[in-house]
Amino acid sequence: MVPLHVLPKGHLMIRYTWHQDQNAFHRIGHEQQKQIRALLRQLSPGTCASLDTKTLEERLQQTMEHSKLLVAHYADDAARVRIVGMAVLVPAQKLTGLEGHVEDVVVHDAHRGMGIGRALMEEVIREARACGMQRIHLTSNPNNPARTAARALYAKLGFDERAGRFVLNCSE
Repeated sequence: MVPLHVLPKGHLMIRYTWHQDQNAFHRIGHEQQKQIRALLRQLSPGTCASLDTKTLEERLQQTMEHSKLLVAHYADDAARVRIVGMAVLVPAQKLTGLEGHVEDVVVHDAHRGMGIGRALMEEVIREARACGMQRIHLTSNPNNPARTAARALYAKLGFDERAGRFVLNCSE
């Protein structure tokens, strides 16, 4: 768990879950599922527009069994806690060593520009290094104007870009 981040008008905590955390799936209640579903619809409107509860539960469980799901929880001044962002770190063991792929990085539209994406990606990088990953990879469509800020963030965090594919050497 990442220490609390103080943001304008609230606090941010990033928690990650994976297969060794047996109770993680059961802590994701109905309200949290609605918030995750909203993020997924924002990330991929066509694919996730009609995502039903059973399918979401299955995908969450499978993701947590094989990957690390990082979830950004934001508490505002009224102490309302919402899931406002997420990212998935997928380990990939190769003959050349352990690498990671970052998937499903998204921050809720209403909470962009507050440092949540940076906090999520910094935790992804920290976790990848702690797991001994040599590199992490991600893709971001260079032709999608909505991804401009995200792509700039990846570059600031040290990722090298080649045609929409980003790579970070974790040993540096």
